[in-house]
Amino acid sequence: MARPRAQKLTVYTKYNFHKLKDGTTSVYRVEYQYDYDLKNYRGLSSKKIGYLPEGCTDIKDMIPVENSKPGPKPGTQRKNKTIAKISAQTPLCEIQDTRQQDKITYPSYLAFFVLMMCAGAGMSTTPQVAEFWRAHHDELCRLFADCPDREISHDTVRDFYILLGKTNTDMLLKSFNAMLLLEEGILHELEQMNSPEAMEAFYKAIYALDGQAVRATKIHPGSKNARFIMSFYNCVSKLAVAQELVDEKTNEITYGPKLVNRVDVRGGIVTADAMHAQKGFAQAVLDAGADYCLGLKSNQKTTEESIRKLFTADKNRDLMCCKVEDDKGHDPLERRDIRVLPGSLLSPEILEKWPGLSDGCIAELCSTKVMECSEEKAKPEYRYYFSSLYFNKEYIAALLLHVIRSHLSIENKLYWVLDVTFDQDITQCNNSDFLKGKTILNNIMYNFMSVAKRILEKERNKRISMQSMKPIFTNVKEFLSLISKFCILSTTNDQ
Repeated sequence: MARPRAQKLTVYTKYNFHKLKDGTTSVYRVEYQYDYDLKNYRGLSSKKIGYLPEGCTDIKDMIPVENSKPGPKPGTQRKNKTIAKISAQTPLCEIQDTRQQDKITYPSYLAFFVLMMCAGAGMSTTPQVAEFWRAHHDELCRLFADCPDREISHDTVRDFYILLGKTNTDMLLKSFNAMLLLEEGILHELEQMNSPEAMEAFYKAIYALDGQAVRATKIHPGSKNARFIMSFYNCVSKLAVAQELVDEKTNEITYGPKLVNRVDVRGGIVTADAMHAQKGFAQAVLDAGADYCLGLKSNQKTTEESIRKLFTADKNRDLMCCKVEDDKGHDPLERRDIRVLPGSLLSPEILEKWPGLSDGCIAELCSTKVMECSEEKAKPEYRYYFSSLYFNKEYIAALLLHVIRSHLSIENKLYWVLDVTFDQDITQCNNSDFLKGKTILNNIMYNFMSVAKRILEKERNKRISMQSMKPIFTNVKEFLSLISKFCILSTTNDQ
């Protein structure tokens, strides 16, 4: 017969002592009880209740926590101490610290400040962050009033990444982006056209959606089960606006509509690759008040074949063309020709499948590379797209060509920098919250460095790369002065 359990479990109390570097001892009251299911004792709470002066060991001499902690010894006060204080409207307030408040030693804002520096300096592992903290500990103590005297461990750094992963990453990223100096891009292809409609089309926001694999998260070498990060990139402001970690049991297709609903894309154009050429994704974009431009491949074979036949037919009277030669000083010249037709030419079955396509348009992009030093001619490559953009709109061919080319910026500008500058592709982890926190910090630092790069280029009157900005993030004072331009931190003098 099983032993009957007591209705009311006994709560036990004990006191823990932790000696500090200044000679005082912190006293903690710990409450625990026996758990019959676990067959072991389980802690209930831990609270700091006071301090023991230097040389005292009896708890009767304890100074309660309500009273002030013994101050520094005479003659040890520092004059003209520069203290970095957090602004009241800082985005760091979006971080919800779920840790037990009585056990916190390192403030969350200070840890986030150090993690930002390490991300910008290219330090991707937790031991590198802990070593950076130890190397700059004295300077951090001078600049931050509540910086603890003890050193940090790589396990604590890992806990901070996990804390970031459990935070509302959308609100955190949105708050940081709101403080950055947004600069709208200009479409240079139509700059010389004086039409107001053409310039209005150029200033439309273009959002690119794509996924990126973190290859170091593979369980076995050569396996295909690496974790994916879905990113939403604003091609005009050149900022990452949202991200999501794809669950192991799903794929990117299911996360496309979710990201569209989490970002304000009203009046913009959303572009994605052929994987997201799905009816649900197209409907989600239209419901959000935006237009879509999607590529086609063999996954939509019927639609692709129908569009290809329309462009090879002879009755293309409404054909709009645009030719662009891409010459950036390199050997292969790439000539891109785009032809656009109204979507209403498609069959009723296809128009019923794709929402917004009856008033939209379809496009054929022909890319040809020409080698000037060789007489060989490369074969043209044809790609097909469909969009909900109104066909009769002026300059539709040039606008579609720009949208299609803008989608490549998420690969060339965002993902390339994340892998090369932030070493995101070699991040090894099995914890989802850690990976989510690490990648959201990389996106925040990418946006910060992207805007800071524009500011430094204007100040120095020359072009600089993100790689050349790394020395800034190894100097605490220099980074503090740079980050203060965005009102994230403010410095005051304490006499």
